[in-house]
Amino acid sequence: MSDKFTIGVVTYNTLFYTKLQLHKIREHTTAGSYMILVYDNGSTDGTREWLAEQPEVKVFHSLRPNDRTHGQALDHLANMATTKVFCTLDADAWPVSDDWTDPMAALNDDVVLAGIDREWGFTLKSGYIHPSYLFGWTEWIRKFTFSHVWPEKGNKYDTGEKITEGVFEAGKQIRCWNPTMVTFDERFTPKPCDYAGLVWHVWWSSRKKVSP
Repeated sequence: MSDKFTIGVVTYNTLFYTKLQLHKIREHTTAGSYMILVYDNGSTDGTREWLAEQPEVKVFHSLRPNDRTHGQALDHLANMATTKVFCTLDADAWPVSDDWTDPMAALNDDVVLAGIDREWGFTLKSGYIHPSYLFGWTEWIRKFTFSHVWPEKGNKYDTGEKITEGVFEAGKQIRCWNPTMVTFDERFTPKPCDYAGLVWHVWWSSRKKVSP
């Protein structure tokens, strides 16, 4: 593995946010220190074609729209990473500070993931780490999974609960830091939440039809 870190992103018809995200990554990250792996889940808005022209991006894509869940796609990208550290960003999240990679410094022999929760510390307040913005040791992320189906929730899934469970069962730790969250009802508006002044995330806007 190299000394770079890998950013993993899952997209589906998010060209507007994809362009914004890559622009902000370039603006706030040292050139040559990262590579980006994108799983395009069958976009028809030109996202995959635009990404294929970006030198630091490697694109994987589905043969039909949404043939993988978000978690399955993240697992695929983690398995393709060749760096010690793997970072996940939702398609509609982007860095707003040159310090956005600082949580990576929290990783050590015991702390294998650093991600968003309710406060900075080792106690998870929400019950699980959220992969909309996290850093972790690639070798440890591969031991677990972002993908999980909950039959009791109507076969809906969450991409953070299973990997959180795996980390703790392995006797490892997660380092958390605090986002300034909008209320739950507002999460479905285009108002972004602020991840500790490091990353902004619009939440579900990328699942809507957005014009380039």
